Parts: sequence; C-alpha cells; structure tokens
Amino acid sequence: MKDMIDERNFRERSSRSIVKGYNVHYMTQEELAMQQQQEEEPKETPEPEKEEALEPEEWADAPSVHYGENKPTDPVTQEQIAKILGEREEQYMSMLHEELDKQE
Repeated sequence: MKDMIDERNFRERSSRSIVKGYNVHYMTQEELAMQQQQEEEPKETPEPEKEEALEPEEWADAPSVHYGENKPTDPVTQEQIAKILGEREEQYMSMLHEELDKQE
C-alpha cells in the first residue's frame, strides 16, 4: 500500500529519469496478440430495450388541462401508503405525548 510520501518520491524519481517510467507500458507478445484479437472481433452487445418515454418536445405543446387525470402505474398500493403514513403518525403522536409528560 502506497502512502502520499511514496507517491511523492515516485513522482520526483520519475521527473529526474530520462525515460519516464509512467510512460512505459510493458506488454508481453501474448498480451499484445490478445489485445489485437479483441480489437478485431466485432462486439455484439444487445441494445437495451428503450421505454417509450415522451421527449420534452412532444409534451411541451400539450395543454395542461388534462394534467393529473391519468394515474401513473405505481407498484405501491394506496393501502401500503396509508399504512406507512399511519405508522409515522402513531410514532409522532407517541413522541408528542412523551415530551408533554416530560414537561409536566
């Protein structure tokens, strides 16, 4: 593991050398051949499926009269939301009662 002093020493030593060590990349013939072979092979990566999202230009001219009429498809149900908010409200009320009891 190198610390800042080791890095500083390496930079100073490299700056004084004729052939800069950080510019020399040593590769074996096998590594060089493998790299050339990989560059020649066409990479076939499947493109991810794009969702049909509206571009800003498409919805910029749309009137906002119908805004909010279509509900977004959300995996979280209203019951789950009510449960979470109910838990928070219960915690908040219990905390309030505790604080009021401490002040009395």
